[in-house]
Amino acid sequence: MAYLGNISQISIGTSDLAASLDFYQKLGFRIVDQNTRPNPWAQVTDDTILILLNEDNLQYMGFTYFNLQMAEIVTKLKSKGMPFVQEVAHEGKPMQAIFSSPSGFLISLINYDNSKMFQPSGKTLADVPESEWNDAPAPNPHLGIFGELAVPVKDLDEEIAFWEMIGFEVRKFGGPYPWAIGKDGQNIIGLHQTDEFDTSAITFFAKDMANKIAVLKEAGLDSFEAFGGTGGNNDANQVVHSPEGQRFFLFSF
Repeated sequence: MAYLGNISQISIGTSDLAASLDFYQKLGFRIVDQNTRPNPWAQVTDDTILILLNEDNLQYMGFTYFNLQMAEIVTKLKSKGMPFVQEVAHEGKPMQAIFSSPSGFLISLINYDNSKMFQPSGKTLADVPESEWNDAPAPNPHLGIFGELAVPVKDLDEEIAFWEMIGFEVRKFGGPYPWAIGKDGQNIIGLHQTDEFDTSAITFFAKDMANKIAVLKEAGLDSFEAFGGTGGNNDANQVVHSPEGQRFFLFSF
């Protein structure tokens, strides 16, 4: 089990669940669970990542981990000096605790029995040897293969220390700017010390990404723009924006 838990999701706030669901379904995601309590929400997956879309009129995104050992994990993190942004209890029982990385990326721990929760098991780029990336599979036929949740950071070494402390295995790279990949068996985080982008982005890769982008545009998605950073400014490396403001990087190998 990962340090924070063995069931998790990427949680995203939206003000219009119906519009967000329409967008994600066009990207190749399907609904695996939904409800209207305590407010409308839906879990969607492409069988490689799991995303919660939560209609609560707040704009946020981050990792959420579920398990019944939340209180023990919070105690361990506090013993290491971790400050918490918010803690919620019900009748004296800890229910949720939220903390953040140095760059402000949110991580939420939920006290919940995860035994019946869906968890995707499809391959991500982390499962493919680097020598085979050019021939990587396309688990999501609309987007290719999930690579990372890319996060811009100011101090890469500080971020690496944080993610390693919470159980991520981190590998550091050196070009075209300092960056690293962290993974904990549940999630893949890309840490980028750069000014080429300024908000977190869900990142997919495909050898034929230009063709995939063209198909998505034909399907009615019109919120594309060329990625302006390294390797960008072309039809094969684009950014698409969801209705709630989440960015997807769609890159070619």
